[in-house]
Amino acid sequence: MIKHGAPDDYSRICHYVSVINKNPSCGGLDGGCFQPSKPRTIYIGNDQANIAMSGAIVIHEVCHAIQAAEKRPLKETECYSVGNYYLKSVTQY
Repeated sequence: MIKHGAPDDYSRICHYVSVINKNPSCGGLDGGCFQPSKPRTIYIGNDQANIAMSGAIVIHEVCHAIQAAEKRPLKETECYSVGNYYLKSVTQY
């Protein structure tokens, strides 16, 4: 869905992330995690069977991977913004 709905975001995933670890305990219900000690890995804990939300969580966590790669502070507001933008773009009719 990300590859076809947001090709620029997909290319960022491919560039900044090597592993997407499905860890349901990570980030609580419907969430994900990024650990700076493993900068090319994101953790996705989405068990809600909602592919659009899963994509938004991936985009959010990739944002943190980009921040870390660029040696910037990990700012949630920036990453929520890109995740929300993705979610809105793929769910509009």
